[in-house]
Amino acid sequence: MVRALSYRFPTAIVSGRARATAQGLMQLDGLYYAGSHGFDILGPDGSNYKMAESFRPSLEEAKVKLEEQLAHIAGALVEDNNFSVSAHYRMVAAEERAGGATADGASSHLGCEQVAEEEREAVNEAVERIVAEMPMLRRTYGKMVYELRPSAEWDKGKAVEWLIENWIKRSCELPVFPIYIGDDVTDEDAFRVMGGLGGFGIIVSDFPRLITDTAASYALRSPLEALHLLDHCAFSRNRLGTVSEPFFRCCTSSTTSPSRRRARRRASGSARWWRAGLRPRARARRRRL
Repeated sequence: MVRALSYRFPTAIVSGRARATAQGLMQLDGLYYAGSHGFDILGPDGSNYKMAESFRPSLEEAKVKLEEQLAHIAGALVEDNNFSVSAHYRMVAAEERAGGATADGASSHLGCEQVAEEEREAVNEAVERIVAEMPMLRRTYGKMVYELRPSAEWDKGKAVEWLIENWIKRSCELPVFPIYIGDDVTDEDAFRVMGGLGGFGIIVSDFPRLITDTAASYALRSPLEALHLLDHCAFSRNRLGTVSEPFFRCCTSSTTSPSRRRARRRASGSARWWRAGLRPRARARRRRL
């Protein structure tokens, strides 16, 4: 489905993981990849932009220190994302907490539960100590994870802006209408820049109507709904201008006059958004498209 989407529209994967890891998970050429929260960007033609390569020695040192300080906490995991270091504290083997052990050790992602509150605080304190020792790094937060990143003013939002302005717009003859879909706290940086780029953000959340502190304009209730929306964008025909404006899309030409397109969107656009599972956030009180 993502391959089909990329054939129709410029498509990007923006991840907190290392760019090579994101590529390995997708196993697709022809995409834009922005790894490590946008510090490492790769284009379909092999062009590479690295925002803070000089920080690598400091990040490697921070990773070693974190591993040493968190070695005694079962379920805590330190991950090297090339341009960030993550300290995950969400997982601990259920059997270990009951006095047993898992088949494949603390790295198992099956049958796990949250670490105890005191262990979570220990992870927090370890990260704080390293930030105090290494001012060239800063701490950020994600879903059950603390991250150490270069102190440079850069995040997913700035990476998306750079990617669109410097690569995508230059490769497109028509105007760019970007849509960003995400479910993590760090995706808020990208949601905040969507309006200035002429697009909007879509947050994926189990309880979209309870969200009051997101910069996203719309919400989907699950990854499955996001899959349905992207599938619609990739394979629909003659529906451009409704939900078929996918992630980082270049607008396609239409033989329909602008006035008729507007009338058609007013008549049926709302129903199409809702059929795709996409709904405006209640707090925003925006009219349906």
